[in-house]
Amino acid sequence: MDQYPRIKSLFALICLLSFQTVSFAQKQISDTIHLNNSETATGFNKLNEVVGNYRVFITGENHTYLESNSKLWVQQIKYLHKNAGVRNVMIEYGYASGWLINEYLQTGDSALLAILKDYSFSQYADAYVRLRKFNESLDPAERISVVGIDLERGVYSASKVLSLQLPNDREPHDSIALDVESLRSLVSYNDNEIFDEEHEYNYYNSYSARNTLDRVLQNFNANKQHYKNYLGDRFELFERILNGFSDMKKWREYEADNSTHQFVFREKYMFDRFREEFKSRNGNFFGQFGRCHSAKSTQEQNSCNWYHFKSLANRIEESPELNLRKKVMTLGILYKSDQYDDEVWGEMEDHIDSVFKLMPKNRVALYDLPQDTSLFSKMKDYFDFVFLNSSKPDSQYPYNVPEEPEDPKTESRNKIMLSAGTMNIDLEDLNNALSNFTNPFEDQLFMFGAEIVTTGGDPVFIKSNLSVLGILAQEREFSNTVNMRDYKARLSGFFMNNFTAFNLTNKQPAFDFMPGFGIGYSRLKLNVLETDQDPDIPMGDEGFIGESKYSEYTNPAITFTLNLEMDVNIKSFTFGATGGYQFDLSKKRWIAEELMDMGPETSIQGWFAQFHLGFNFKDK
Repeated sequence: MDQYPRIKSLFALICLLSFQTVSFAQKQISDTIHLNNSETATGFNKLNEVVGNYRVFITGENHTYLESNSKLWVQQIKYLHKNAGVRNVMIEYGYASGWLINEYLQTGDSALLAILKDYSFSQYADAYVRLRKFNESLDPAERISVVGIDLERGVYSASKVLSLQLPNDREPHDSIALDVESLRSLVSYNDNEIFDEEHEYNYYNSYSARNTLDRVLQNFNANKQHYKNYLGDRFELFERILNGFSDMKKWREYEADNSTHQFVFREKYMFDRFREEFKSRNGNFFGQFGRCHSAKSTQEQNSCNWYHFKSLANRIEESPELNLRKKVMTLGILYKSDQYDDEVWGEMEDHIDSVFKLMPKNRVALYDLPQDTSLFSKMKDYFDFVFLNSSKPDSQYPYNVPEEPEDPKTESRNKIMLSAGTMNIDLEDLNNALSNFTNPFEDQLFMFGAEIVTTGGDPVFIKSNLSVLGILAQEREFSNTVNMRDYKARLSGFFMNNFTAFNLTNKQPAFDFMPGFGIGYSRLKLNVLETDQDPDIPMGDEGFIGESKYSEYTNPAITFTLNLEMDVNIKSFTFGATGGYQFDLSKKRWIAEELMDMGPETSIQGWFAQFHLGFNFKDK
């Protein structure tokens, strides 16, 4: 008779529940979203029963995953349009970019698409094409509209859209002509020099879009009637964009002061813009923003390290005016290779990693957050659902190119130079080994050769130098009165090094100051011609009567060098100097046919200095 029936039954039940839990997890995660499906949106089944209860949908992303984020953005729009009545898509851009994208979605104008391809990341330009195709399949009253609710942080796109409003069939009044032409000139420069693939962005020569718009704004406020006469029915949009630029200037001031006002100001601005659009549009709303804008509850601390923070989603949820409590769904995107630095999320990193072990590579899946009690307990105040994204981040960082970068790259330059100099090594042991050597070799070796140098590009790690230097040979003659022989000795060799350096004056292209290090190969060669003074006396085992005896010895070495190079670049001409100390990492004895254990030690080690001159040219 079984003595432990209850224990065995309990064990069986636990095993069954565990198996069902694993099966559930596998089923949930394997139901991935087909991001490349251009016709329909699949993989959102977990939302079907609840999606009709909400009016606003906000997804929180990490911006560095461009490819997967842009495709998920389109698929969510398709699903929410069909199942939740979403007709309005909010984007984390200013009014100008929203207008440009929406105009293309409604008209399909190829000229607008060309602008979007220049002024957008390629992944999102492709997304706009897919969304346009989806819009064409809908009745006009049911089509998607896009609106930008963020600050006008993209000054390049704002400039471009403003220029599109300038008429070509009439001349502006004298009071505004300077600013109108300057705006056209700025945008033409941007199109040809910044956003043209054939031109490299040169920070030093780029014109300030921000300062140009600032002057246009001042002129606009002083001459509104003349702008209204000139712009006609385009005046309202022009004014709207410039007002947004004015608000952006306030935010920039807070940002420059490193004040917490910058965070609050921006969230309030986005909320006010949403409220304006919500009251004037039919249909529900969707937006995919950075995760910092998406937490539904007020956060005392969140993954953005902001305290007592009311995000956009939180402000919409709690607004008594909008009456959208429990009508806002937030969805977060968790990434396999993401970092969670704050105290709350950091505790869940190991658990998140274990969940991703059930995910296929490069896929996105909607995860039922309430079913995961561990994750739900930490994220319930952030999101209602989460997406799991096992894709890798993109190499590009999806923010606007900074107008005035703090640490710009320099142009790459190649230098070809001739070099000459000296190196001191210890030859005392070698000289002592040569009997009656009355004219010893000098410790200071004269060198000459060539260098190929590449500088520029990265602001720190900028120099690679391949140098080959030959030693100016020394020849000596002496006689040995004991064995009655004459000797001719010749010392020669070469040094070959590959240096890496750090340019401490990288922002000054006319002068390079570069400490660095190098690994190289060196070899000294000693040739000795031995002649018997009496031709009747044999030379020994290796010679014949009256003949000379020739011997060759080498001393190779692997070397490590610490060096400092200083160059002056005057147009295409370069001259400068290098100095440092070379260490010999190899055996110090000479080699005949094999290593001579009893021979003199000669270390290829010591101080060196050299001068060089040549030409430099830009790396195209």
